[in-house]
Amino acid sequence: MILGLSVGAFTLLHVIITLVAIGSGLIVVGGMFASHRLPVTTALFLLTTVLTSVTGFLFPIHGLTPALRVGILACVILAVALFALYKEHQRMALDLRDYCCRVTLFERFCSCRAELRESFSSHCVGSDAV
Repeated sequence: MILGLSVGAFTLLHVIITLVAIGSGLIVVGGMFASHRLPVTTALFLLTTVLTSVTGFLFPIHGLTPALRVGILACVILAVALFALYKEHQRMALDLRDYCCRVTLFERFCSCRAELRESFSSHCVGSDAV
């Protein structure tokens, strides 16, 4: 049980949050290409990205895995991005907003790779899955 949910139900919740993060991230990137500011979608993207990282730490994993390393890195990057975007937004140029979105998208890519790797290695017990 994780937060009152079975591991399967919690995994489903984690995956849904991740998919919302990916979808809203794609919308934010589209807005960046069109030079549109999408503050609500950007906030949704950052919130769901934070939730994905935090819920990833709640899984019953033993030892320091690649997914946990990426999660730690993601939390650090997200803290910097959130500070830069919401605390320092009046003093920073628009380029910083673009940088924050690029960094969080890179983090999301790394996180997805690590989660896929963990998923395949846990399903292939006894094999040398990469």
